[in-house]
Amino acid sequence: MDINSTLNELDKLYEQGRFPEAEPFLLEKYDEAKKTDDNNAALALLNELVGLYRVTTQNEKALDVIDKIKALIKKLGLSGSIAEGTSLLNVATVYRAMGKLEDSEKEYLAVEKIYMNALPENDYRMAGFYNNLSLFYQESNKWEKAIECLKKALKIIETIPEALIELAVTHTNLGQAYCHIEEWKEAEKELLCAEEIFTKTDINDPHYGGCANAFGYLYFKTGNYDKAKIYYEKAMDCVYKTYGETEIYHQIKQTIELVEKMKKN
Repeated sequence: MDINSTLNELDKLYEQGRFPEAEPFLLEKYDEAKKTDDNNAALALLNELVGLYRVTTQNEKALDVIDKIKALIKKLGLSGSIAEGTSLLNVATVYRAMGKLEDSEKEYLAVEKIYMNALPENDYRMAGFYNNLSLFYQESNKWEKAIECLKKALKIIETIPEALIELAVTHTNLGQAYCHIEEWKEAEKELLCAEEIFTKTDINDPHYGGCANAFGYLYFKTGNYDKAKIYYEKAMDCVYKTYGETEIYHQIKQTIELVEKMKKN
């Protein structure tokens, strides 16, 4: 199997808004990889699949895929490899999204050990790791540590000219972190940096939804309900175009209804 071609096909499905086709596509390709004993392709597909189940909050399916990932890593003898680190980072992210913080921390610590041994200090994958670890600290209410991680990630990504979307995502994450400690000016500064990058590169990138949602939260908390509604609507539209009417979509919709009520009061 040409895994790069397969993943390009998957990206096209997402770009064309054909999100419901992604799961059956991945399952079909995974079965094909298993039948031909293409274990490396199978691992790549499982990583894509667990990410899909994370964003669509299909937790039981995600846990099943995690078991498959770990078993395949062991079978391939990849312990301590970058491939294992990348896979465990996905696993840690899934656990974090599910609120299984102890399990998540265990996986993050394993990833950190692998990456510190196997990657150069300024490798872009270290930046991705710091971004993810910051989210873990956020959900553990350790905001200063989260901001520290994000600044480390930003320092690395700024040295990679082609990593513009990753740069925008990191500014978004910093903005979100500052929001939660109510440093509104710093939050707005980071989110404006992110939006500027998205505007210059690809405003339709799925990650823009996170930026728009953060703006919505910022303006809602600071009482600018008109701007809050505009950005929440942008976030909801982005989620719908990329993933359909997921739980996140409906959460944003409910938040917009709350904003409208606040405007009337």
